[in-house]
Amino acid sequence: MKNISKILVGKNSFKGLRRVAVLMLSAVLAGSLFSCSKSSLGEAYYVVGYSMFGVVIQKGTAKSPGYLLISEKNKDLLLDENLMKNISSGSLDNLILLTNRNVDENGTLIDDPFDGIIDFPEESMPNLTPCGRTLFREEYRFEFKVHITYRPMTELEARAALVVHPAHCATQLSSYSHEQYNKIVIKSIANSN
Repeated sequence: MKNISKILVGKNSFKGLRRVAVLMLSAVLAGSLFSCSKSSLGEAYYVVGYSMFGVVIQKGTAKSPGYLLISEKNKDLLLDENLMKNISSGSLDNLILLTNRNVDENGTLIDDPFDGIIDFPEESMPNLTPCGRTLFREEYRFEFKVHITYRPMTELEARAALVVHPAHCATQLSSYSHEQYNKIVIKSIANSN
């Protein structure tokens, strides 16, 4: 405070006042930029499952054509003691997001949103069956945390997404007729680690 009063007193009080104003404005702008960049990351989600139809394993890592995500605030619903109850009651239907990488309105393959963001280890996606969706085993369920912004799929994109998950396939998650996961397209994504 002493330094500021010295700047303001004397011949150059206008210059000193201007210097203080510039410093204060810089601090405000820096704070705004920091908060904007933080909020532009999007909400925190965990990648908790994947489509077993079309898993590709290369050089020790796995890729799936579709992923299941749940928000950080709802992750407790996936704890083992509640899991089967939550699935069979349909309580996860409105909370779990389903994303597919080949879902544009023309049915054209688009890039995997997790390329360069997450390297899924080969053992995280054992391809036990050729189709359906499943949750990661418990040790991987909360391993893959990201910040995303997204939009709902268009009706055409959602129809194209069904190609990835054929109707005749049934697994723990897809065998329930009430399954109404929110189908989304990721707009921006950042690793939270």
